[in-house]
Amino acid sequence: MVRAGDGFELSLAVPGRALRAHAACADMLASVSPSSLRGHSRSTAALLSSPQPSERMFEMSGNCKIVKGLSLLGIVYGIVQIVVGAICFFGAADVAGMVGIDDPVITAQVLGVVLAVSGVFLIVTGFVGARGANRPSKLMPFIVLATIFTFVNLFGLAMIITGGSGAVWPNLLQAAVGLSAVLAASRAQKEAMER
Repeated sequence: MVRAGDGFELSLAVPGRALRAHAACADMLASVSPSSLRGHSRSTAALLSSPQPSERMFEMSGNCKIVKGLSLLGIVYGIVQIVVGAICFFGAADVAGMVGIDDPVITAQVLGVVLAVSGVFLIVTGFVGARGANRPSKLMPFIVLATIFTFVNLFGLAMIITGGSGAVWPNLLQAAVGLSAVLAASRAQKEAMER
């Protein structure tokens, strides 16, 4: 435990007692060697001999950088979808005037809700991916969410191709980005497991 203030206090839990050091005697505690802790738990010895935080820093691999970049892109795209969804939902009468559909107001509101839900999903997926890129062994939730995103876009693409209306390229592009994210995350997770 480190406390800030005039000085600092450092406490190490040792079975049966606690080692405390104030600013004046911190150097003495830092020079304690693990071999001098005979009879104490191994975790205390490991704590004192562990590398400094700067030495334990994780260097991000190329696959992790791809995952992080695609995750941040997903967060930005999710925010854009929420904004567009809100415009469609709350300005349904104005948006619906531009669309040639039987019940344009309800169609615009449904589109707004779908876009908002999709945006929230993308933000959650992006957040999970950005955090997972820092710890690649914990990328499985991101892989699952990105796989769901990819299959939803492929399903939408199939609906458009088999007679639905809409542009093909947005779903195709989103499916390609989702598949790239899944592949990069899977490779990053595999690299982390091999370390």
